This record gives sequence, structure tokens and C-alpha cells, in this order.
Amino acid sequence: MRIRTCLILSYLVILALLGAGVWFMAERSMASFSEKGIHTAERAVQEVSEANFQLSRKMLTAYGERLVEAKAEEVAQDLAAALVGRDMLNYDELRNDSNLRRIATQNVETWDGVAGYMALTDKTGISILHPNKNVEGTDFFRWKDQYPDLWKLVETSFTERRVKGYYDFIDTENKKRSKYLVRIHVPNTPFVAVAIVNIDQFFTPVHERIRNAGELAVHRAGKSISDSMDMALHDAKALSLLGGLLLLALGGLFGMLFARLLSNPIMKLRDGVRIMGTGNLRVKVPARGVKEVRDLASAFNELGRQLDEYIAKRDFIRDTFGRYLTAEIVDKLLESSDALRLGGEAREITIMMSDLRGFTSLSASWGPETVIEILNRYLSRMVDIILDHEGAIDDIIGDGILTLFGAPRQMEDHPARAVACALAMQCAMEEVNALNEADGYPHLEMGIAINTGNVVVGNIGSERRRKYSAIGSDVNVTGRAESFAVGGQVLITRATYERITDIVEVSSTLKVEMKGVPEPVELFEVSGIRGKYQVSLQCKEEVLADLEPPVRVTVQRLTQKIVAAEEWEGLIVRIARKSAVVQCPCAIAQWENVKLTMPGDAGDHADGRGPCARGPVVDGDGTAPTPRLADHHDTPAARSADEAIVADQRARVETPPTRSGAGEIYGKVLSVTAPTDASSEITVRFTSLSPDAQRWIRGLCG
Repeated sequence: MRIRTCLILSYLVILALLGAGVWFMAERSMASFSEKGIHTAERAVQEVSEANFQLSRKMLTAYGERLVEAKAEEVAQDLAAALVGRDMLNYDELRNDSNLRRIATQNVETWDGVAGYMALTDKTGISILHPNKNVEGTDFFRWKDQYPDLWKLVETSFTERRVKGYYDFIDTENKKRSKYLVRIHVPNTPFVAVAIVNIDQFFTPVHERIRNAGELAVHRAGKSISDSMDMALHDAKALSLLGGLLLLALGGLFGMLFARLLSNPIMKLRDGVRIMGTGNLRVKVPARGVKEVRDLASAFNELGRQLDEYIAKRDFIRDTFGRYLTAEIVDKLLESSDALRLGGEAREITIMMSDLRGFTSLSASWGPETVIEILNRYLSRMVDIILDHEGAIDDIIGDGILTLFGAPRQMEDHPARAVACALAMQCAMEEVNALNEADGYPHLEMGIAINTGNVVVGNIGSERRRKYSAIGSDVNVTGRAESFAVGGQVLITRATYERITDIVEVSSTLKVEMKGVPEPVELFEVSGIRGKYQVSLQCKEEVLADLEPPVRVTVQRLTQKIVAAEEWEGLIVRIARKSAVVQCPCAIAQWENVKLTMPGDAGDHADGRGPCARGPVVDGDGTAPTPRLADHHDTPAARSADEAIVADQRARVETPPTRSGAGEIYGKVLSVTAPTDASSEITVRFTSLSPDAQRWIRGLCG
């Protein structure tokens, strides 16, 4: 039965008794009504309090668990710092260290007192440091049968870095209780930081405050009801003199109004608490009724508003900064107050650097809007792949991406994950280039380098501006290695190769000299990875075809992406879609970047009649003679066709080309054959082609 119904029925009973004898029954009836009204108020307040108990217990328990986990993580980091350089096998020496004992056995406190304590064990379950020195040296295995839940958590922590959960125990009053346990490995040590707390310490004080507030509300409501009953009794006695019918009418009206005034706000408040418990924090209840109920309703509405604003701000920060930082870094910033502290930690991670080959020169040939559209299309696809492989994007500089694997979130397979990500990125370039070709945009190629090593990761910068990043020589080595990667390549250092040698597929190796590294560095070109990820590149070996006669080009060096003013006249003697062999009257070293400028009449080969043409050439009479290349059989017909082609090409080469509309090719020197002080024959891998040069090479090679 609802409160309103109960109150109205009570009034009807009282009024019926008044009809039999106002003087005799009035006082007893009003007293009975007063008791029932107070009891109803108590029940309503108890329901509200119980709902608040459950809600606060759920929220504060989750908060307490997070707080204990953060405390354990903080102690683990402090212990790692304190144990640097210590003999970690001498337990007696460690126990005599007062500073180490202070860190390892400190209290876990709430805002209302001590909830538990910290301790230190090794990874076999033996207690090293404990607030109770009698426990030190004890093997947790001895409690396996007595506390199986405790032993299960301890045993799990032998292999897992972070373990948390509850276990039951018998307290000093012989009552069964539950404790919350967190075990976290101390980095770079054989120890485990342990946090043990009574989780109910986080919500018991709040429950006491809620209970006291409820009792106060009941007391005030009771006093208000009593005062109202006194007035009602006085009115009833006065009205009894005027007549029983008038008394019944006025009493009935007063009863209904009072029931509505008292019961409606309380029921609304109860319903609001239930709705809030489902997750709807925007629910509001009307602030009506007696003052205490109005105050309680106003406090309830304010609580919902504050919770809603907090969650909205948290989600806004997470969503906004998630576009500029990785999800792991955003979560770390939101969940820990220490995440913004300047400083870092040494950790082994895998660094990946990717960069578009020749994009700087391409951007000079296209408008800013087009360059941004091309770049965003490329970055959107690459960023999706990196996030799918759980990489942390440290920085995006133009068309270059620096990605970390193993930080800020630790992962066991960071070398394999980084290589799989790089291979997937190279495979996705076909999709990107298909879209570019459909829109008439240039073909893009990307080089990637990967290195594994120990670096310092953490917050760098100043109090006003900082970022999460990695620093160290291995980051620089990655950047140096990336400069040697040509389009479509994934190069890894030996440090990465040794960690995944059983699953990685390598197509070739090369030794290079890097700035700041005294010895030559060995790099491995990856073609695929087996096992969990199963990613492979479709390697297409290019065949260089002879040009008869060779094509003249202008050769210029590039230093720090700046084209040198000095130039030489060279000859392209062999060519394929992505590389060429050039004879140059100057000494050029391996790995140098060069610019080749095609003559203005180079486009004449774009019709497919060049010496590398693969398809038939249709004559004016409609016949399709077979093209004659340098490797055809020496027959009279073949010689005749070849002589015609050579004569046509010689006439074109001997005609001085104009420089207007010349095609430009940027490339990297992969090898140097028979170099001298005056000349050399170099193999150039194309990194960037102008539209004219791209059309010329496509037509030349079919």
C-alpha cells in the first residue's frame, strides 16, 4: 500500500472515531495518526538512505580500488628507484634499511583513517618486508589451504605483473571479513609490492554520515508532525463545538492535504534515487513538502548535476585529447595525478619511424589544399593501422610518423607488433595510391625503419608545456636507419631482428655507416612475419632493360634536401619503373640523394614505342609487328626492326633537347659500379617523380 493511501485511511479511521465521541477519542486518534505519520516518514527516509547506501558503496568501492591500485603502483615505482644498485638477494640487509622499510610498509589511508598497509614479497611468495616483523620470512604457501583465495592471488602474481582481488579472513573478533589485495611487480627487481586493505573503510564513514542525516531528518519530520498534530487536535476540539459534520468535513480535507504534502515528495525522491541508480544522472525531483524533505530533494538534485558535469567534462577531455594524444596517454593523465609529473623511466621499447619518399618535392608541384588532402588521406589510413596494432603515436611531423611500441603501456611482444604494423602500413599504400590515381594525384611511396632498445620514456618539457615522449640514442638510430629505407621497404636493426628471428622473413641485408655510430650498422629488409600476425609484402623484382641509345639527363646532388647548383650531363643506360642505371661524369657515393632532370623531348617515348615497350605497336596499315629488344635472336628481320628503332632514337637524342616542361626525378643511390674520380655508374632508386617523368617512364616500360 502506498504512503498516501495509508495516510488517508488513517485519517478516515480517526474521523470515524471522532463521530462516536469527539471528546473521548480525539486525543487518542490524533496521537495514533502522529505515530503512523512519523513511522511512514521513517520508512521513506530509510528507503532513501538504503538507496544512498547502495549507490555510495558501489561508487566508493570502485574509487577505493582505484586508489589502492594507484598507491601500489606508486610504491612499486618508489621501491624500484630505492633498490637500484642494491644486492637484491641479501634479504637481511634489505630489512635493516629503514628507508626501504618505510616505503615498503607504509599505511594505505583514506580521508577518515587507515584502511590497510603495504608489504613487500619476492616473486616466489616469501615475505620480505611487513608491518608485522613476525610475518617477515614467511612463505605464503603455508596459508594455501587455510586461505585458498589469498594463495590463488599470490600464485597468479608469479607470472602476471598486476594482480588484484578479494579474499576472506577471520578477524580478531572471530568474524568472517573480506580484504582487497593488489600485487604489482617492482620494475627491474625480483620483488612484488603488496597492498592489503579493508575496502569497507572507504564507504563506512560515508554510511555513518548518511545514517546520521537520515536520523536527523526523521527527528525533524517527527517534530513537525507532532506540532501539526497538536494544532490539529486543538482545531478538532474547537470545531467539535460547532458540530460533528463540520468537523468531519474539515478533518477529511486536512487529512488528504497533509498526506499529499508529506507522501508525494518522499515518493518522488525515492523514485529519483532509483532512476539515478540506473545511470540517469540528469533526473530531478521537485523540492516540495516540509523543509527537511525540500532540503533533501535540493541536495539530491545538486548531487546529480555535479555528477553529470563531472562525467561530461571527463568524457570531453578524453575525447578531445584523444585526437592529439594516444588513448593510453589520455587514460594515464586522467587516472593518475602523478601522470603530469616531469620525469621518466628507463624501459625497453620498439621505435618505428615512417616517412614518405620525396613528398617535399611533390608538395611544391601541387596547391596547398591538394597537398593537405593527399597527406590527410595517407595519415588517416596509417594512423588507423597503428592504433589497431596498439602503437602509441609520439609525433606526426609533416609526412613522418614516430610511433612507440611498449610505452606508455607495456607489452611483451612489442618488436613483433611493430614489424607487423609496418608491413600492414606498406600493404595499405596500394589502397592509398589507388585512390590517388583515381583522383589524378601522384603516386606515394613510404620508407619505414624499426629499432628496439632501452630509452627513457616519460614527460619532458616545462611546467607550462610538456609531452610524453621517448629519448635516447636508440631513437636517433631509428631516425638514421629510416633515411636508408626506400619506398616500399621495411628496415629493422639487429636489435629488433634478434628478438623475432624465429618468425620474421628477411629478403636482404645491408651494412651502412651512420652519423655518430663508430661501427657499420647492419640493417635487415623485412618481407613478412609469421605466427600471430601473418603479414607479407608482395616483393616484385624489377628487371632493368637496356636503353638503346641511352637518354641524356642532368644530374644534381641533394644535400639536406637542398638541390646543389652544380650539375652534370649523364646518361640513363638501363631503366625500370622504380629504378635506373645512370652513367655520370662525377664521383657520387652510395646512399647519396640525387635529382635527375629529363630533357624536354623525353615525353616522346610516352606513346609506348620506347625500347622497353611490352605491347605491340600498330603500324599505319593496321598490322602489329613484334618489337625488337636488345636480347632478341639475331635474325635479319630482327636486325632490321632493331636498326629502325635505334635510328629513330639516335635522331631524337642527337637533337638538342629543350628544357621547357622537363620531367624531374628524385632518387637515392643504392649502389655505385666502377667509380673513378671523374665518373661512376650508379643505380638510382626513384623516390619522387614529377607527372611528366612518371608518364614518360610508364610509357617507356609499357
